[in-house]
Formats: sequence, structure tokens, C-alpha cells
Amino acid sequence: AGLLHASRVPTGTALALKRLPAMMSDLLDMSPMEIVEAIYNFFAKRPMLLGVFVLWIVKFYQAKRPFPESGGRVEAVHTAEEWEAAKKRGRPMMVDFFATWCGPCRTAAPVFGDLSNVFPGVDFVKVDVDQLRVAAQECKVNAMPTFIAFDSSGKVVETIRGFNQREIERVLTSLSSESKKDN
Repeated sequence: AGLLHASRVPTGTALALKRLPAMMSDLLDMSPMEIVEAIYNFFAKRPMLLGVFVLWIVKFYQAKRPFPESGGRVEAVHTAEEWEAAKKRGRPMMVDFFATWCGPCRTAAPVFGDLSNVFPGVDFVKVDVDQLRVAAQECKVNAMPTFIAFDSSGKVVETIRGFNQREIERVLTSLSSESKKDN
């Protein structure tokens, strides 16, 4: 039932994975050029495995890069208590549900911070879905990034899945005009 179950892995790949420990010990006795040639030959026969390996390297690299700062007036919420307090402020609020491993989330972060300075009547909050699963589950977040707009009573007025700056600005304009009516 596991990922490497024999019925799910091509025969040549399954055999290669079984031989991997022996192949690793063989590498210790090889020159650097022989190692490069052995790796090339291994992946030349298994292009699908090469694709998986490359994707793993890319994900590993992305996870190691620091997440860009949002800046502006964006408040990072880390606990359930902070989340509850943010919802009870009685002001319109735009929430960025993000994940540090998500590429579009990295692109959206600084833009979200810039928008927080343009719309002072709206509170800006960011929630890392891997840190604060309670908030993500409560708001039924199933894609990253997800932007959710709340009116001043705490009711969800709009959900935007994915990073679409024009759509976010449209919703913020609407929230901002609600804020001006309340004042």
C-alpha cells in the first residue's frame, strides 16, 4: 500500500531501488568522473525517476529560501487567540492564507504589504496555513494563496483563490468604501 509497492513501481525502477545501497557503496570506490558517468547511466535508463528527483530538488531549494516579508501594515497571526482577536476588531479585514513552500504566495507577500498602505481603512492579516490550521479549516482554505475578505461584522464577503492582484484590489476598494460609511 506504500509509495514503493511493487504493483505501483515499474520493474526496472523497483530493482534499481533495491540495489541502491550496494550502488552507493560502489560509489566510494570510484573516481569523480566514474561517479558522474554512473549517475548519468542510472538516470538515462529511468527518465521518470530523474523527473521526480529534479522536482524534489526544486521543492527542497524553495523551502530553504526565506519567505519574503510582507511589510506595510500586515499583521502575522500565529495563534488561535490572535486569530479570534483579529476577527473581533469590528473593522473590515483582508486575510492572506499562505504557505511558505508556495511560489505564488511568495510573489503575493510584498504586494499584499504594499496594498495595506494604500487601503488604511482595512486590516491586513496573514496566516501561515501550516502553522495555524484551525483558521485555515474554519475558513475552508484548500488552495494557496487564498485571500478572504471579512466585513466589519466579521462575515466573509469574498474569497479569492490564487494570486490575482486586480481582483484583490477590487475587493479592497469595496471593503474600504464600507469602512468609510461606518466612520
